[in-house]
Amino acid sequence: MTTIKTDTELGKLSLKEKLSYGAFRFADVLFTTMAGRFLILFYTINLKVSPFQIAAAQPMIKLLDVATDPIVGQLSDRSRNKMGRRKPYILFGSIALTAIFIMIWSPQYVMFWIEELTPMHFFVFFCIMKFLYYMAHTVCVVPYQALGMEMSTDTVERTRVQGIRHLVAIPAPLLGVWFYQWVTGSNIFGSDAQGLAVSAVIIGVIMVIAACVTTFGTREPVVATKTKKKQKLGFIKATKITFSNRPFLLLLLSSFAFGMVHYFTVIFTPYLIIYGVFDGSRADFAKLLFQSTLVTTVLITILNFGVRHWASKLSKKRMLVLFMLVGATAPFVSLIAFNPDTPKLYILFASVVYVGYTGIDILALSIIADICDVDEVRTGHRREGVLAGIYNGVYKAGQMLSPMVSMLMVGW
Repeated sequence: MTTIKTDTELGKLSLKEKLSYGAFRFADVLFTTMAGRFLILFYTINLKVSPFQIAAAQPMIKLLDVATDPIVGQLSDRSRNKMGRRKPYILFGSIALTAIFIMIWSPQYVMFWIEELTPMHFFVFFCIMKFLYYMAHTVCVVPYQALGMEMSTDTVERTRVQGIRHLVAIPAPLLGVWFYQWVTGSNIFGSDAQGLAVSAVIIGVIMVIAACVTTFGTREPVVATKTKKKQKLGFIKATKITFSNRPFLLLLLSSFAFGMVHYFTVIFTPYLIIYGVFDGSRADFAKLLFQSTLVTTVLITILNFGVRHWASKLSKKRMLVLFMLVGATAPFVSLIAFNPDTPKLYILFASVVYVGYTGIDILALSIIADICDVDEVRTGHRREGVLAGIYNGVYKAGQMLSPMVSMLMVGW
């Protein structure tokens, strides 16, 4: 049964409720750490799939993913359910996402009926499962983002909600890198493929538990569960209003640029470290990655408290610009960061990248929640789902070409 908040109660939230909301984000970052950092690495190095094939297929798969985000957001805006309009998507979408996540790391077990699996089998399997993974991820993540944006009407509290969400997820990349180091650096498993399949099951259990905590430990406000019947907003009019909002457009542009650069570094730098710094050693790469992730974990934890404090002093927009400017120095830092004689210089590069990521992860959704207030005045509707979907779609669009460029470079 959904507990309803009145409008006067949509101010300060309890720490317990913020932590419950952040639980899903922890599992989501754990998933994206494994899928973003290591999945293509696994298919190209361990399963011998051609980088050129992935370069050709990945943008098309991503394009379909981008198109569905606003659609899912609008569906959740219009949903009516006893659980709330966001929670069913979060819970059942997470269960589907978990099943797909486990399968995508276990092609040798899923395609058990094929006696001799070839790289082409693995490539086709990768394309199908990656598409399904993107769809399931959209179904649960876009409504989750919308829920966080509507939990409070207080602009400062919105930043706190997103700050706690980010804080809860900080250890997730460290845990994901540890799983990869555990698989590649130990003799427990017969192969990397077997070890990653076992890891996927463990991580999947974490996702289901986290989704349940968020679903049953977070309340949806009255505006999300009981709304008066309003005049329908036409698609053309809604689109015109949305894209005439200058602050929203500027945020979309910055997220597009950051998504492109960030995803490229996530995909390409592992190959650069493995083959350019460590001459093919995945174990040494995993060790360095764990060290750099440990350092960045401490750094962004400190920054988390700073962002939440100074966002109310300097304004969210200025803080976001400041953090993204620091992140924009990454290409220049990369000129010295990948050195076989001093491998640990990579830690400096990772730190710069994650400073930018911290700013956009905390502040973007908080800013969009404020934009929704203005949007409601113009449209008469609360459209957190739609705006979250558009933002998420544009961020993903920035990531669309990164795998193609990365794989072309790897192939060459």
